[in-house]
Amino acid sequence: MEDISSQNQKPIESDTLKKPVTKPKKKGAFVKGDPRINRTIPGPGRTAGYSHFLATLTASLLDGPVSDTDPRPFVQVATDKWKEMVIGKERAAMNAFVNAVLLNENKINGLDGTLTNQKKNDIKFLNYQLHSRSFDQQQEVLFTKKPTAIMVCGRRSGKTETLATKIVQTAISHDKGDIIYIGKTYTSAYEIIWTRITDLLKEINMPFTAILSEQTITLASGVNIYVRGAHTIPDIDKLRGHSYRLCVIDEIQSIRHLRILINEILLPAMADYTGSQLFLSGTPPRIKGSYMEEIWQKENKHIAKYHWDLTSNLFIPDNEKVLQRVMEENNYTKESPIFQREWLGLMGVYDTDALVFQPTIKNALDEINLKKWVEKQNPSDLYFSAGLDLGYSDSDAFVILLGSYKRPEKFIVFEHKKNKQDISQLVEAIHAGYHHIKTHAFLKLIPGLEHMKIWTDAGGGGKKIAVELRQQYKLPCIDAIKTDKPLAIQLLAEEIKTGRLMFSLEGQWADECQKIIYERDDNDNLLRDIDDSFHPDLLDAILYALRPIWRITQTKIGDENKPLTETPKEAIAQWGALQQQQATQQAVIKALNQPKKERDFLDKMFDEKEEE
Repeated sequence: MEDISSQNQKPIESDTLKKPVTKPKKKGAFVKGDPRINRTIPGPGRTAGYSHFLATLTASLLDGPVSDTDPRPFVQVATDKWKEMVIGKERAAMNAFVNAVLLNENKINGLDGTLTNQKKNDIKFLNYQLHSRSFDQQQEVLFTKKPTAIMVCGRRSGKTETLATKIVQTAISHDKGDIIYIGKTYTSAYEIIWTRITDLLKEINMPFTAILSEQTITLASGVNIYVRGAHTIPDIDKLRGHSYRLCVIDEIQSIRHLRILINEILLPAMADYTGSQLFLSGTPPRIKGSYMEEIWQKENKHIAKYHWDLTSNLFIPDNEKVLQRVMEENNYTKESPIFQREWLGLMGVYDTDALVFQPTIKNALDEINLKKWVEKQNPSDLYFSAGLDLGYSDSDAFVILLGSYKRPEKFIVFEHKKNKQDISQLVEAIHAGYHHIKTHAFLKLIPGLEHMKIWTDAGGGGKKIAVELRQQYKLPCIDAIKTDKPLAIQLLAEEIKTGRLMFSLEGQWADECQKIIYERDDNDNLLRDIDDSFHPDLLDAILYALRPIWRITQTKIGDENKPLTETPKEAIAQWGALQQQQATQQAVIKALNQPKKERDFLDKMFDEKEEE
């Protein structure tokens, strides 16, 4: 093509200086510098990422004119030419074109590779978008390849945003493998994560279907994102039967059955996929000895651990000044346990102010002092009282108490707690309690063991078990008193506070005392309700054993310095006999035949039962 500057040109006429009329760009045509191309949030209907660029560029070329002299769009000319080849004499040429281009194996494989590369580029671009909206600590979590990751952070630190980003990142990067997000309850899980996930998917223009009634978000690839709760064992059992690529548990400090959820449900469900991951997140626990704390303290190269507070969250305005405002508004200091635990996210700072029971050295059960106490009592005033709490998803618990009708002191002389034991194992544990008393150096000298009643939780499924214990195993199980539990807990707290209840400070009940706490409201004020993140099994058994004693002795709050009412010993025996009669009348199963060895043991232990 000649250089136009070297040609003899005619004088330019005036009408050629007019401003040319710009034709409106067709919808979808590529426009250089179009601000929409670089928008953070794509517009509706656009294909995300690298593919969008190629599609837009291709569309602009197809819609453009064939040449300067032929204004027809290229796509129209190509279509017309194709029609001529199909219906005209050039069919042979058309066949040759199809064979050479469309049916050529190398071309097809090349096209498949091109599409695969475009898909990978799309995923990389979308992941880049997700990572670019995360600060440094969040990005570190998102990039980890370790099978387990745990985040222990303070409030407003960005934990939930990290989890939502991880969920979306995993969902768009794989064609197989479901994802599950688990909160304390379904309601809390939905409120925390549902909108965050759907908003992220919309932001990167990823098609999905959200069915709230099924608590499921499904991507076009077929990957499902489930949102579930895990407050009860039935809730947890519903999570069985799936294969998960990513499992996320949020607010793990509040998950009551965390150990069962992880070890019995999720880890087996993650075995189908190489590189599957378990992500855990929460603020530090309020109680000592939780499973969350056990995971955090475990030395394991396969567990990634992360900790930060809101001062690292760059998306909070004046993030470095927020903690100071929190201290000023709530009268916290840097040493305040609640500030360190909830806002700084420090492990090992427990909510001791919320403890329901706070044993001290005066509650310690000492064999020497117990023997001296027993020797000072009139044997006819002493009693044994037992409590049995039957666990379904929790542990069975059994205790035996020793006390006097004329003295306020009480002693837990036997305690047992075990999970997932069958009825024969439970009976064996109860026998062990009787055996401990009968073989003890001085407790065996106390009369009345044969009259001891076992106050049993007969609610729900426990009714049938209580009847079986009573009829088949001949154990003196009586329906426990269960009214007004909050008042009973206050009475027990006073028994411990005043030193009237003594027990082993190394035993299972002492351990439970370190984990039973009151709830707090949204403003961190203490409530009178027991926090349900931990289930105290021995607590109920102890209450069952104590309640008849409190009723007989008319114990009230504030009575620690008041002499107990002297009540005839026959009163509790008569009351127990009445409860026995009522329970027998309500029996729902028949007595079962017993093995001879066990029958002989029970007959020997309760040979006076017929006289009652």
